[in-house]
Amino acid sequence: NDIFREIAKMSGVHIYCENGTFTYINDLVAGVYNTLSDKTEITLKEDGEYTELFSGKVYKTRDKKITLETGECPAQMLILK
Repeated sequence: NDIFREIAKMSGVHIYCENGTFTYINDLVAGVYNTLSDKTEITLKEDGEYTELFSGKVYKTRDKKITLETGECPAQMLILK
């Protein structure tokens, strides 16, 4: 996986999550499903404020990064627009 991730980066592909957490991204939402650790750090394409769909919590990026606490729910979805 690490080799393919590095090849993708060199090809200009945007990598949303480095730790292998399942991610699903489209124009409207960024979804993650993490059962492996307490936190998930994702890197979005733009800085901004994003609302998590299930909890309503608002996250603000720092250098395009957001850290999501897994807590009781491993599934989280950020509204991008």
